Amino acid sequence: MVVIWILPWKGVALWKAAHRNEKIWFIIFLIVNTVGLLEIFYIFVWIKFLAKEESVWQRFWHKVFPKKS
Repeated sequence: MVVIWILPWKGVALWKAAHRNEKIWFIIFLIVNTVGLLEIFYIFVWIKFLAKEESVWQRFWHKVFPKKS
């Protein structure tokens, strides 16, 4: 019964980590079994946090190093 709960979360988390080229998260998901809790955290919290941080970083980067035309 637990496997039915774990496999979809682990599959989505592994796919997202691979798609985002986050090797450390990918390895953690392969090795550690947290009954889906770490995977759910990664999917719904960590990726959204990184998206906000990347957005702030990209705006800063473009202000400091504007594109040359």
